[in-house]
Amino acid sequence: DDEWLPEKLANSVVHFDDEATCLVSHNYLRVEDGRETEVDCTQRLCDGADPYLALLRGNFIDTSSVVARRAAVVDAGGFDESLPSAQDHALWLAMTAKPGARPVVFARALSRYHIHPGSISSSVELRRECALRILLGELHRIRLRSSFPLAAAWRRA
Repeated sequence: DDEWLPEKLANSVVHFDDEATCLVSHNYLRVEDGRETEVDCTQRLCDGADPYLALLRGNFIDTSSVVARRAAVVDAGGFDESLPSAQDHALWLAMTAKPGARPVVFARALSRYHIHPGSISSSVELRRECALRILLGELHRIRLRSSFPLAAAWRRA
């Protein structure tokens, strides 16, 4: 029930000219209770020099907005089907943790993310549980990438 706007794909694929680009995403429109709000994903990516650590702090990449290199998805292990929620966040972390890998997030809202009662997005407890599982699984990478790994983990927790 999420949707791509007509110009989404054409505006995304141009970013794959750079071989380091593992995935391309963009801002999106969040639709809830009949209201549409643009979510600025680009600002959160720019919160730090390391896109992996920015993504660790919070998944700001909407799955419906992503176009990714197949090889990067396969190399990262694909979606973790054991997670009932946040499989996308775990995958984006694995993809951006690879040496030289770079996500591109650009500032156009080219998809709509519809929130419905009973959807996974509305289950705060399930999302919290999965976020903790992902954080625990990422501790080894956090130690390698952050000068202050406990602070980085604490911010996410």
